[in-house]
Amino acid sequence: NNKGAVENSARCGALELRFRGRYEWIPAARKLSFNFYEMIIRLGSMTLMKRELVDLRTVTSQAEYFDRSEQIRTLPFFIFFESNDSFAAARGRGGGLALWKRTK
Repeated sequence: NNKGAVENSARCGALELRFRGRYEWIPAARKLSFNFYEMIIRLGSMTLMKRELVDLRTVTSQAEYFDRSEQIRTLPFFIFFESNDSFAAARGRGGGLALWKRTK
C-alpha cells in the first residue's frame, strides 16, 4: 500500500506548527503527493490551537477526503532526486528545493 498518514512540522524554540494529512507515494516517478486536513499550534506541551483545514463532515474519514479531493495532478507534491541514510532531497510542485536531514 502506497497511501497513508503524514505529519509535517516546524519548530522555533518551544513554538511548534504541525500539519496532519494524507499522502500517496508513486515509486516509479519517485513522487510523493500529499494534502493536509489539520493544523496544530503548540507551545511546549500546551496546544494553543487545533483547526481543521477542510470540512470533513462531508466524508467518513480523512482517507476518504484525500481520495475524493482534488485530482492527483492538482495536489502538492515532491519528486525525490536523492535519498540515503543521512538526508533526502526533492523538488516541490512550485519548483522549490526541499531538504530533510536525519537527526536521530
